[in-house]
Amino acid sequence: MKILYSEQPVNAPTTEPIVSLLTDSSVSRNHKPLFVPPHHDKWTLTIGLGVKVSRLGKFVAPRFASRYYDAMTLVARLRPASVSMPASATDIAFDSSIVIGEWLPIPADVDMLDLTLTSGGELITISIPRSLIDDTVARMSSYFMIKHGDVIVPGDLPMMETDVRLDCLIDIMLNGTTCLHFKIK
Repeated sequence: MKILYSEQPVNAPTTEPIVSLLTDSSVSRNHKPLFVPPHHDKWTLTIGLGVKVSRLGKFVAPRFASRYYDAMTLVARLRPASVSMPASATDIAFDSSIVIGEWLPIPADVDMLDLTLTSGGELITISIPRSLIDDTVARMSSYFMIKHGDVIVPGDLPMMETDVRLDCLIDIMLNGTTCLHFKIK
């Protein structure tokens, strides 16, 4: 499994994507706390939508991309606040730097995904055109072989960003289902 984390919008002026390729060791497992490393003073947590690849693909056309993913979740990524992209691997791809939530099925014949995030009593509704996800999956497949179980995080989708506080409990629901639940240590 690999995590393909797009760092720029699909409509960006450059033709080559800026992608962080994160390994499976970057994922915090089994609902363990997210440990903040000491090599930076200030950290942020970015929470975005991730999709799970369901079949092998290379050079997938955007119109067929929806056939290559079947589930969605929230992905929380720890990164130094003072580092801009592109960044070094030690700043963004260290062990346990990312938390992947519980997977939810994606409706097959929907053009717009309406997501409702609930965090700390705050309700945020985001509408995401399926075409944005399809474009990102197609774009990633032109540079990487996408395989069953890979996670793609589109960079141009609306994301939440928050400052990291130690001993904080992150509890975020997606469409009424608890997706992310972990503690920051």
